[in-house]
Amino acid sequence: MQLYVRRGGPNYQKGLAKMRSLAEEIGVPIEVYGPETTMTGICKQAIDFITAAA
Repeated sequence: MQLYVRRGGPNYQKGLAKMRSLAEEIGVPIEVYGPETTMTGICKQAIDFITAAA
């Protein structure tokens, strides 16, 4: 399992930091992105991950 998170808006930097911290705490790989990353780009990464695992 791999999680992808994109966050923007007010206080997005704090939200991203909390997501990174959560990833370490629960031991689940979480890719964290800010508003500079497009949703379509993140979806492509997820598709590539699934394809490589198949």
